[in-house]
Amino acid sequence: MRHKWRHKGGLALCLNCDIQVKEFRIKMGGLPKCVKQKSEDPKPNHMDALLICPKCKKLVPDTIFCLYCANQLHPLGWKKSG
Repeated sequence: MRHKWRHKGGLALCLNCDIQVKEFRIKMGGLPKCVKQKSEDPKPNHMDALLICPKCKKLVPDTIFCLYCANQLHPLGWKKSG
């Protein structure tokens, strides 16, 4: 399988196997073969645990109250599911 590269600021990240190399190494060759990783456990998305407070517009953990302005984000007694 061939690498599928995403270029960002002098570095390249393979979208299949998550190997990260400097861009000039791609032209030089000698990189390991692309082996798609087995994803039995999906990677946790840390953005699921965050939300934007409607009052102060800051990114905060998904809790009952905002940590910055104490705005109530969920009703009292709310429990996070999942």
